[in-house]
Parts: sequence; C-alpha cells; structure tokens
Amino acid sequence: MRKIHRYTLVELLVVVAIAAVILGIATPAFTAMMKGGAMTSTTRELAAKIKATRSYAVTNNCYVALVFPTGDDLENTGKTDFYFRCYRPCIIYKNEDDKWVFDSWIDGEDWKLMDKGIVINKEEEDFCLITPASGSSSESEEDLPTEYVVAEVPLGKIKSISTEDDSVKKDVVRAIIFKPNGQLAGIELSKALRFRLMEGVPVSKDNIQATNVFTEGSDRYTMAKTLIVNPLTCKIEFRDDSLKL
Repeated sequence: MRKIHRYTLVELLVVVAIAAVILGIATPAFTAMMKGGAMTSTTRELAAKIKATRSYAVTNNCYVALVFPTGDDLENTGKTDFYFRCYRPCIIYKNEDDKWVFDSWIDGEDWKLMDKGIVINKEEEDFCLITPASGSSSESEEDLPTEYVVAEVPLGKIKSISTEDDSVKKDVVRAIIFKPNGQLAGIELSKALRFRLMEGVPVSKDNIQATNVFTEGSDRYTMAKTLIVNPLTCKIEFRDDSLKL
C-alpha cells in the first residue's frame, strides 16, 4: 500500500509565513505601479481630449473651451468626489463685456473624470501662462483667473442625472480656450499654458490630500505631472516635477 504523506502544522505555518512575506514585499510595488498607471492613463486621455477640443473648434469655426471645475465651482452640487477631477468641452462666445460665456455643450460629450487618485492641482497660480524659456509665471496671481473664466456654465448634471443642465449655473474659473483657427485664446505666441496633475484625493471644496508625499528637511513635497500646452500648435509637453505642500 502506498504511504500517504501529510503536511505537519509546522510546515503549513512556514508556507503561510513565506506567503505573507512575499505579499508584504509585492503589495507596495503593485500599489506604486497602479498609481503610476493611473497618472499615465489620465495624462494620455487628457491630452487626447485637448486635441479633440481643438479639432472641434477648427472644424466648426467656433470658440471652444475645455472647462475644469474646481471645488469652489462645484460647491453645493453634492459631488465632492468630482472636485478637481472632471472636465468637459463646450462651445462659448464673448459677450459685450468681453467675457467668455457658455453657449452649449458639444453633442456626444459628457463629463469625464480623471482616474481615481489623480487630481488637477488646486492652486490657481498653477494654471497659468509661462515663458517656455524660463518656466516662470508671466502673470500676477490676481490677473490669472480673467484669462480662463467661462461664465454661466450649467453644472446640473454633475449633481444628478435627473437634474436639468440649466438648474445650476456657475462661473468656471479654469478652462483651456481654443480659437476657430486652433490657437489658444488670450495667450501670446511666445508663451505657453501650464497646469499640474498630482496624486491625491479631494477632501473639501478647497483642499486636496496628497497621497504621494516625501520630505526634504522640514519641507513636504509630492510628485506632479506638469502639462505645458503650446499656444500655436497646441503640442503638449509633459514634465515630472516636485510640488511643495
């Protein structure tokens, strides 16, 4: 008769311990890989949407904005998870006061959310004009919002699918605006538009909790992906930066 070999309790415990060690080593690496994949996926999708928005402006001979509502824009909509994470293209026009005003949504386009764990940086000075040579801001902080505000954007459907689009209208303070000729509006050709994406989660209308934090001395930083858009060709340059918290 063939003898049946049975594992002892000690052998089983050794196997469980080895599995636990391997899992403990692999989990952080897998988590980091997933976060890196989310940033790569988000930047790729956002770059594609920027190009598609520009193409629509040229094809239809109209002004088009890709709007990025912040926490302040979405306050009272009941969608904290959307703060600093959503964007959508729309047709706009300039009124008699020389302000950009919402006209209509583009057919077939809905709100797009960035991948979970990725947000656009909340600081207004981080969505600004720069000189490509130096990388320094070319506008004072108080002047920045006037370049990108789109008035009367209906945010109703962010609140609820059953809510009508025109039930909640807000001025969205950050947008990429394209002219009918495909160039960025309100930006000199010698400059470029810059904004940053970072790993984090929105916790309130004006606060983001960074999830990839490291320290240097007494300062805390997080890694960020900077997108620089050429005003003439709208070619997008990606740059890895550290962002002081």
